[in-house]
Amino acid sequence: KTKAKIILALILTFSMSLMLLSACAVGDENQAAGLESRTSRTGETVQDSETKLSESSKPDPTGSSNKTDVTKTSTGPTEISQENRTSEPASSSASRADISKTTAGTTESATAQTTAVATASGKVTVYLSVNCANLLKANVSSAADYAPDGVMLSHKEIVLDPGSTVFDALKQGGLVISASNNFLGIYVSAIQGISEGAAGAGKGGWVYSVNGVFPNYPVSSVTVEQGDEISFHYTITPGDVPGSPF
Repeated sequence: KTKAKIILALILTFSMSLMLLSACAVGDENQAAGLESRTSRTGETVQDSETKLSESSKPDPTGSSNKTDVTKTSTGPTEISQENRTSEPASSSASRADISKTTAGTTESATAQTTAVATASGKVTVYLSVNCANLLKANVSSAADYAPDGVMLSHKEIVLDPGSTVFDALKQGGLVISASNNFLGIYVSAIQGISEGAAGAGKGGWVYSVNGVFPNYPVSSVTVEQGDEISFHYTITPGDVPGSPF
C-alpha cells in the first residue's frame, strides 16, 4: 500500500508538472502574438508617416505659389526705391523753393513792419545807395580797395526825422564823408576816402539822385520824403552816369 501511494503521488506530481508546462507554453504563444501585432501596427504607422511626408515634399505640379510670392515681395523694395529716388529731388526742390519764398517773405515783412513803425511814430524811411563803378572802369586802384565790385552801399534803410535832408541820410549811412559848407549849402567832396579828382588830372566827383532825378541843389537843400530812393554816383566824364546832366 505504501508503494502504491508513492506511485500515485508521483503520477499526480508528474501530471501537475505537465499541466504547468502546457499553461506556460500557451502564455508564451499569446505574448508572442501580441508582440507581432504591435510590431505590425508600428510598422504601418511608420509607413503612413513616411507616405505623408513624401507626399508633402513633392513639388506642386501647377507651379510654386511660394516662389511667386517671394518674387513679388522682392520686387517691392525696388519699386519703393525708385519712387523714393523720383520723389526726393522734387521734395528737396520744393523745400528750397519754400525756403526762398519764406526768406523773401520774411525780408519783405520785416521791411514793411519797419516802415509801418516809422510811419506810425512820425519818422521818415528812405533808402541809400553809393557806388564808384566808374572809377573801377577807369582802373583807379584806390576804388578797388574800398569797393571791389564798385558798390559801397546798396539800398540801405535809413530812418529820419521829418524835415531831414539828403545830407542827413548820407551821414547815417555809416560811411566816412568829407563835405564843405558855403553860402549855397553843403557840398560833398569825398565818400569813404574817394574824393573829387581821384580819376587823375582833376577829373571826377560825386553827384546824387533822388528817385532817379538829379537835383541841381546842394545835398543840404533837398528835403527827403517817405520811401525816397537816394543814390550817390561817382562821375568822371559826362554821360557815364545814366540820367545825369552833369
